[in-house]
Amino acid sequence: MAAADLQLPDLAELRAPRAYPAVTILTPTQRHLPGNAEDPIRLRDLADEATRRLEAELGARGAGDVVRGIRDAVASVDWNHPADGLAVFVAPGESRVLQLPFPVPARVAVDQRFLTRDLVRGIERSPRYRMLVLGEQPTRLFAGRGTALLEHTADGFPVAFDRVRGEPAGHQDFPQRNAVSEAEHKAFFREVDQALKVVADADPIPLVVTGAERDLAFFDEVTAHGSSIIGRVHGNYEEASPRELADLAVPLVDEHAAAQRATTIAELAEAVGTGHALVGIKPAWSAARDGRAQVLFLEDDYVYPAREVDGQLEPAGDASVPDVIDDAAVELIDIVLDKSGEVMIVDPGELGEHGPVALLLRF
Repeated sequence: MAAADLQLPDLAELRAPRAYPAVTILTPTQRHLPGNAEDPIRLRDLADEATRRLEAELGARGAGDVVRGIRDAVASVDWNHPADGLAVFVAPGESRVLQLPFPVPARVAVDQRFLTRDLVRGIERSPRYRMLVLGEQPTRLFAGRGTALLEHTADGFPVAFDRVRGEPAGHQDFPQRNAVSEAEHKAFFREVDQALKVVADADPIPLVVTGAERDLAFFDEVTAHGSSIIGRVHGNYEEASPRELADLAVPLVDEHAAAQRATTIAELAEAVGTGHALVGIKPAWSAARDGRAQVLFLEDDYVYPAREVDGQLEPAGDASVPDVIDDAAVELIDIVLDKSGEVMIVDPGELGEHGPVALLLRF
């Protein structure tokens, strides 16, 4: 079976309005400590907080169905196989629990739609990648996001070498690595590269390669995918588990993503100077409504309660007032994504003088 992408939510579907109340519970989990006591306690505390808020607003009877959905969802969590984060979404008539391959903050939200801001950030900060594990018995290919990898078992993978390492190319009493042996190894890695081409042509994403020094050298000589390789891990990891491989790959993927983010932010600064970008949530809101948003840049800690008046965004001091948008930054993310734009959530202060909100324009 080919490695599928992780079971991440369809953000467009999650962003759709729900029958009130739509409850979002997010919590970090400890992937390296399965079965620990702290993670279930934290989730129960957050679930209790959500329950108190629902019952205070709707009464015990009015909140009953959603509260039961929360309890059932919490009870269904498999604590023996945690990921880096956990999301619980419950609304009238529906509930789901998602293991996330990236950390999320502990958070409870009750609204007319599920809270997706932290998922957008996690997905943007955890781009998909492949990991090619070079070896003769066999070479394996994995794909995934963040700390979760699945093995790709199609398109010729895994690829096994049909000779045992060290088998003599000449007289059987004198096993040695001579020119013939090296030629056979290079031929094998050409076969690997051809199998990789089938996968990469259909879905081009960054590649991390790991292997013994000799195997990496052979592969680098023959591969046509050098421009896709964002990092190499030296060592024999032929028998490593997907989780062990992910731990090796993630620092390289994070470094690559950070470099790409820095490049994009530099492009934003240039675009501001030429009038192809806007700074500030109010002009960004209007342009996004008009479908002009190419990339929304949003600093992670930014929250903006507001009202929309005649299509324009106006600040509001009290987010509890009925006609106030609790956080227009979250609404702006939804608007941009709904109109096929991209969202880049950056660290606080990372946009400098162009923060905390900026918009790269399509036209």
